[in-house]
Amino acid sequence: MFKDIYSKYKTKIDAALEDYINELQDEYRELSNEDCIEITNTYADEIMSINAVYSNFENAAEETARSLGFVNDMNEAYFDFELFENSLRDNENYIELPSGVVVYITR
Repeated sequence: MFKDIYSKYKTKIDAALEDYINELQDEYRELSNEDCIEITNTYADEIMSINAVYSNFENAAEETARSLGFVNDMNEAYFDFELFENSLRDNENYIELPSGVVVYITR
């Protein structure tokens, strides 16, 4: 009897996880199944929302600096992207997944 109940429960859990992964991938196509599972298993309780997904920290630094107005065509040559990237690495709202993908979240 227990085995039957557990089997039904496990089936429902697996289906819910698959639905969640599909929803994440519909919104953030950059995320692989493994990325979604990592987010779910490691960070699900901490994340209120996902704000952006970047291919890596270098890309996150460039896109974030531009979106915040720190960089434009006139000052790009003088902006220290590497320093800004390091500050993003220190920010707990930027999570690097094992695949290298960086997720910017709200906690």
